[in-house]
Amino acid sequence: MPLQTAVVNPAKKKDDPREGTLSDAWLGWMQDQNDILKKAPIVVGFKSLTLQTASIVSTEIPSSVLSIGVYRVSYYVRVTAPASVSSSIIVSFQWTDYGIACSKDFAAVSGNVVTAVGSDSFLIAVDGATKVSYSTTYASSGIGMTYKLEIILEQVRV
Repeated sequence: MPLQTAVVNPAKKKDDPREGTLSDAWLGWMQDQNDILKKAPIVVGFKSLTLQTASIVSTEIPSSVLSIGVYRVSYYVRVTAPASVSSSIIVSFQWTDYGIACSKDFAAVSGNVVTAVGSDSFLIAVDGATKVSYSTTYASSGIGMTYKLEIILEQVRV
């Protein structure tokens, strides 16, 4: 950020047309910021679930219609109330890549305590006009476990 530079151009002569316009240093800096933002991933879908007490069948991540491209899927799962004996939760994702149904299962979160967490991010390539889905596999012994799940789907490249 060009902090030691004037934000606007001063008048250099009477009726200077550049007077009051953005200085070249600030204009260049703002264009650089715009270029950085254009390259940043765009969140196209997310899901936030709390007080979950069972498996979740394959469910589409709410999003707009996806273009053919590369996306990043990120998730965070945490036990919010442990079971009386034991519990585990597995998070899985499903998508279609060039007509091939793909899926990825993550390691079970099995620490039966409220500090038991799992999270990951991974890249997928998807066909156009398809959806990305998630599911969980829940196992609990005794009085049931409760968990929360956060999912973010970001467009990385089209």
